[in-house]
Amino acid sequence: MHKWTWFLLMAASIAHAGEVIAQETNLDAQAEQATVVLDADNIFVNEAENTVVAEGSVEAKYQGRVLRADRLIYDRNTDRVRAVGNIVIIDTDGTQSFAEEIETDSSLIDGFAIGYSTRLPNGGLAVAESAVRSSDGFNALDKIVYTSCELCEEDDTPTWSLRARRIDDFI
Repeated sequence: MHKWTWFLLMAASIAHAGEVIAQETNLDAQAEQATVVLDADNIFVNEAENTVVAEGSVEAKYQGRVLRADRLIYDRNTDRVRAVGNIVIIDTDGTQSFAEEIETDSSLIDGFAIGYSTRLPNGGLAVAESAVRSSDGFNALDKIVYTSCELCEEDDTPTWSLRARRIDDFI
């Protein structure tokens, strides 16, 4: 199973003056990578609930990954992100995942998805009612169907598929 996302922050050590310049450059690049670029038709802050809400053609970019959705809510109190509607996640390797709804931490590591599907680099397609991923390496898919068959336009039923009530994966 493809992992939803991987996020990495690196720490540098100072050995001598020549490395200080390289480290400062590296830290600047890390700070730039840690920035989320959010684009949407409407973005507003709800001070009463301490949330940031983006609506309409939402696109969030973070460390080479892209999340698209109809609506995204970031709760600054809990550091959780919720996306709803026509969700597409494009990972750095080009893998695309889709969902109706997701909720995750701000780094997109711990979370769950409803109505989840993914296209894998090997050409496989997996569709699940729900998916869960945690930072400790536990992943689970419920009511999953997997196939690597090309679907025909006139018939969207694959020639073969594997089905399971639940798949648990430990990294």
